[in-house]
Amino acid sequence: APLFFNLAPSTDLTLYPGYFDKRGAAYGLEFRHVADYDSRLTLLGNYLHDRTTDLGPPFSEEDYREDGYLRDEHYRYWIRGKVDHFFTPGSAVHLDIDTVSDQDFIHEYRDGITGFTKNNSDFLRAFNRGLQDASLSTRESIFQLTGNGAHESSGLEVRYVDDPLAVPAATEPIHTLPRVMFNSRRPVGGWPLSFGLESEYVYYRPEEGIGYQRADLLPRLVAPLPFGRWLEGTIAGGLRETFYQVENIGQPAVPWLLDKKPTRSSRLFAANLATSLARDFRTGKEDYLTHTFRPNLRYNYDDHDDQLDLPDLEATDRLAGRNSLTLELNNYFKSGRGRNAAVASRQIGHLKFSQSYDLDEERRPLTGPTDKRRPLSELAMDVEFRPANDLFLRYQTTLNVYGDGITSYEVKGRYSNSRADLLQVDYSYLKGVSADLNVSSTIRLTGKFSARYKTTRSLYTDHKTSESLGLIYSPQCWSVELSASDDSENRRLMLTFTLTGIGEALAMSHSN
Repeated sequence: APLFFNLAPSTDLTLYPGYFDKRGAAYGLEFRHVADYDSRLTLLGNYLHDRTTDLGPPFSEEDYREDGYLRDEHYRYWIRGKVDHFFTPGSAVHLDIDTVSDQDFIHEYRDGITGFTKNNSDFLRAFNRGLQDASLSTRESIFQLTGNGAHESSGLEVRYVDDPLAVPAATEPIHTLPRVMFNSRRPVGGWPLSFGLESEYVYYRPEEGIGYQRADLLPRLVAPLPFGRWLEGTIAGGLRETFYQVENIGQPAVPWLLDKKPTRSSRLFAANLATSLARDFRTGKEDYLTHTFRPNLRYNYDDHDDQLDLPDLEATDRLAGRNSLTLELNNYFKSGRGRNAAVASRQIGHLKFSQSYDLDEERRPLTGPTDKRRPLSELAMDVEFRPANDLFLRYQTTLNVYGDGITSYEVKGRYSNSRADLLQVDYSYLKGVSADLNVSSTIRLTGKFSARYKTTRSLYTDHKTSESLGLIYSPQCWSVELSASDDSENRRLMLTFTLTGIGEALAMSHSN
């Protein structure tokens, strides 16, 4: 049973002593502190002196998850936590800690009062960001310092990658030590003109291998287009310069043989033209529906130097050339009382279409009799509908206009009410790749009894990733839940007691 200590009105400590009859003693700790509404920290740690190992055949019959990654250490741990601290409304520190002794720990102890599932849910609720996916072979710890002013924003980031695999991976983890960003946008004198600057310095460093530093500068001028009261527009142009310095760290198997100080130049130009049209439609004596139609036409041009001699670790190391026109047709709907839905208005949805036309593709020389130009991008559609405060529906899709049909779509639905009933359905489809369904629901059967169900399935491979069912009894100040779960690794039956305001105590758990 957990031991809870109220250290101060805004600070507490919980200890989780435990014992596994075939594994050994297990210890857990959780420390929480809240400084104010926005500033808080939560740190958790688990330690297990495991009698068993995961050596696999021929040393052992066990290879957990049958992934080929073995474990010979008996000392196992997982440390994670998050910190948010705001010095001022515009400056803050954010810290994410996530380090683990081995690749199996998180999977073996995914459930329970200090397991991955509950921790992820708690972090999302308290910090609006959760843990990294449990399936990743590496864990990242991230420190960020941000500052925002009226015309500038700046940031510092340090990112350390922990590789828990017993056998080093073929690709060395790359640490970011550090990344520094500064962006600015200021008006130029009394002119209808503003000067913008986007800048970044980053140092990517592996334990051994090829590391590099990159400095990126993008100054540009932005000006409004004077089209009168009916049209609005902007025009912008800039020159992007990127500087690299490549270095060999340790004893890399393949040294860097290209230019160790390459550079890149990129010329950018963008223009935007838009307008807004709105009309009220009477739906009752004083009720109105406001429809706002906002067409938007954008032109983007990005021309850059050859990039073959540059390192390639992230998207900004390879700029995609652009010379395209994009048309967006955006529709927004709002309901309320009074003309222009001025009183008690509520957004009830939107309908958006967008498509791009590649000018370079249209002028590209053909390579043969079967080659065809395809300058039009996929047609994208986004529909969102909120018919009531407790109901949300959204559908997004892309359509290939050259005969390949619908290439992807995503459907999301959520219903909740004052009884705490909840139904959430997410379905995503990517042609030839995946078709995933996620369903979760909670139904209040009586005033004290409720049931919950959750499943994740791949319809593309006809595979059930996970499924769980629970029955919850909740009197006024405590609750008990009987739950059964089945996933690709375990089947579990759990009985959990909760004391309101104190925490959870796991009374019984059986898994195989």
